[in-house]
Amino acid sequence: MFLCLSSGASPRYREDVLRALAQPWGSVLQFRYLQKYLAPGILEKARAAGEKESQALIAYIDLSDTNKAPEIIPCRFAVISEITVIGTAVTLQLELQEFAVAADLSKFNDELRKKPLGTLPVWQTDGDKKSAKGDYWLELPAEPTTTVRSDKLDDWEKIVTQLAARDDFKDEGSFYTVVGINEIPSRLAVAANKGRYDFQPGREYELSLYHFYPKNVPLRAGVTLTTTSEWLAFTTNPELQLDSRYDLKRVRFKTGKPAKEEDAWISVTRKSKDSQLPYVDFDLLGCVSGVFWQTLGYGIILGLLVAGPQIIAALSNPNLPASNIVLVCTTSGILGLATGIFAAFGLKKSP
Repeated sequence: MFLCLSSGASPRYREDVLRALAQPWGSVLQFRYLQKYLAPGILEKARAAGEKESQALIAYIDLSDTNKAPEIIPCRFAVISEITVIGTAVTLQLELQEFAVAADLSKFNDELRKKPLGTLPVWQTDGDKKSAKGDYWLELPAEPTTTVRSDKLDDWEKIVTQLAARDDFKDEGSFYTVVGINEIPSRLAVAANKGRYDFQPGREYELSLYHFYPKNVPLRAGVTLTTTSEWLAFTTNPELQLDSRYDLKRVRFKTGKPAKEEDAWISVTRKSKDSQLPYVDFDLLGCVSGVFWQTLGYGIILGLLVAGPQIIAALSNPNLPASNIVLVCTTSGILGLATGIFAAFGLKKSP
């Protein structure tokens, strides 16, 4: 198992922690590291690992106070689905799984210090300054026994409570997580497969989002859902105000009926009313299945309706030679079918 650390040293690193908690099961989160922050040999081991061996634990490391030893808070389990080396940097595609909960952070950190195949970041003095030196992508010989896997929201709240007590998150407006997407009215869950959702054409869906803050303080956050796909249309207000300490929000959308499979995605953007706080956003990737045969059948029927009057008129005209009747019927049929099929595929409507 691999340990992937992120801190609050920059807004992007901090947002990665929030994304790890916000994104739904099966979605993909990208981490990036400079190679100098990797444990020795970790890249080669990760590339050689199979899917079962590429399990990862995403965790936050608190580097906000140089007078305290860095403490690590586990957040989410994942699978490393892709590794890309670009220059001196490495990007990881992390397919998210269950939340990682440590009831006792002291025991969890003690266990980590005994296990990692690498060096956990620690404070080191460099002249008059202290800086954290160590590895941020390490290998663990086994999954920590002091963490549990959970998809329960009350366990997610425990992680949020642990993070909210840290200086890096003291100005956070609220924490949220996408609970899932369900088809309406059946309530069947739509699961992400390799980071993508498969939507059926002409259906209505509901995205559920739960937000929570452990303290009773004024909240200043909002979440907005958007899409640039013509095959998705929101049927309820996609702008959500996180204006209470805890609540469940729902947004509904409909899918169109494309002739062929079309990409369709939803962008989730979080922004505090305080403009100084950064965005936290990610995309939920999906596709809407095509209705090719249905569209083709509709085109054929439309073509027959277009060609029908000409064919009937030719067959009803006693003065028209037989050869001309055949020519008229054949030409009208071909042109009518071509017109109907072209219209059926060219006039497909988005929802």
